[in-house]
Order: sequence, then structure tokens, then C-alpha cells
Amino acid sequence: PIESTARDVLATTRARGWTMAHGPPIALATYVDNLYGFGDSGNDAVLFLQDLERALRQRWGLQFKPESCEVLAPLGSPEWDGAGAPSVRCWPLVRVINVLGHRISHTGGVA
Repeated sequence: PIESTARDVLATTRARGWTMAHGPPIALATYVDNLYGFGDSGNDAVLFLQDLERALRQRWGLQFKPESCEVLAPLGSPEWDGAGAPSVRCWPLVRVINVLGHRISHTGGVA
């Protein structure tokens, strides 16, 4: 249900993913029941994931566990200066996030 729902949400969402130098933007990565959202800002990523969760709840009765919702913004991004939009603040801004058993730091290294 994730792939088809994400495709539908991407067609209508405000946030379009992380813009790369070449190719289409990246909005979502999945591994089994793990979802990772990407955006040009933490706010964009959260907006997309909130839209996706809303659609998953409506279609399949699925929702994210609150303790699973975190934002890892790179060091130096506006989120660290307190400029994150209110929608990001409902997801804790963390310096380290667990990604499939690996601790990834906001500096880009492993913790």
C-alpha cells in the first residue's frame, strides 16, 4: 500500500522532495516498514510525510508511531537557527537518527 499511496500523494502534495542537481527529486525511501522522507527543507519533508500518513490512515488504517517521527536536518540548515516552520516543531529535531541500525549524524557522519 505504501508505493501506490505515496505516488498518489506526490501528485497532489505541496512538497516535492529533495531537489538534486540531475534527475527527479527524491521524496521517499522505504525499507520494509521504515519510511524516510526528503525535502529541500525539514518542513518540506514533514509536510509530505504528514500528507502520506493522512492518506495511509484513510485508505489502510495505518499511522506512524509518534516516537518514530523525527527530523534530521543537516548542520547549518535554517532549522538549527530556530527558523523551522511550526509543522517541523511537532516532530523533534534531532542531531542523530537511527537508520536501519546505523546512527547517522546531522554532520553527515556516523555517530
